[in-house]
Amino acid sequence: MIVLNPIADASGLANPGQGKHVIAPDDGTLTATSPIWDASYFGYHLLCGHIEQFNGGASEFAISTNGTGSSLVTGPSDRPGSFVHTTGTTTTGRSSRTYQITTGLFFSSTSGVFRYEINATLTSAVSDGTDTYVFRAGVLDSLNGVPTDGVFFEMDSNTDPQIQCVCRQNNTETRVDSGVTLTQGTTYRFICVITNDTQAEFYIGAGGAAPTLVATITTNIPTGTTRQTGFGSVLLKSAGTNSRTFEVFYYVWDLDRVA
Repeated sequence: MIVLNPIADASGLANPGQGKHVIAPDDGTLTATSPIWDASYFGYHLLCGHIEQFNGGASEFAISTNGTGSSLVTGPSDRPGSFVHTTGTTTTGRSSRTYQITTGLFFSSTSGVFRYEINATLTSAVSDGTDTYVFRAGVLDSLNGVPTDGVFFEMDSNTDPQIQCVCRQNNTETRVDSGVTLTQGTTYRFICVITNDTQAEFYIGAGGAAPTLVATITTNIPTGTTRQTGFGSVLLKSAGTNSRTFEVFYYVWDLDRVA
């Protein structure tokens, strides 16, 4: 396995900067839930990947916050590389960390297999009618509202206690209930495998359990250069004055050009 930093844009993504980029062949044993940093999973297909953590310094991932007390900061010292979204006390508080939010990624009939994983924990109370917020993570194109285009996980316990799997193309949506209830203090592995512009498979592993398939969506995957998106996570509040937090341990993505 060859690990480079930085990497040329063979992946079809602009250069993501900070983090570890991986070029390795795939022997066909790479599965949706395999750790992509494990060299034993790689064989002969061209695969480009990125492992992104946070050190509080420069990165091509953009940080954006809005509202009193909102922030995105380095996580606890016993979890190096993690970062914490904080909404602050403003009713419309926001905290986001995203890459190329509208120009970094699009899907087509030949784009290949794009896989991402996000490891995160809700570290405060769930969204409710008093303090209402939504957490979105994955492929998306908006910081301030519902994405126009995207393939992402969505959490708003005030609307639905269960984690949602969502594909949106030009404001038309396909949404599937994952059957997994979001709870405070549980660490989740969110994995999505997007094959060309035809299928998105969503996997969730909760509390150390192996990720399992919770949804397969074949409609409203954003397609073509006019439906470009980015990647990352956004915590956005819509009611209440109590601050809410979500900790993200890492982002991982890889792209296999042979679909």
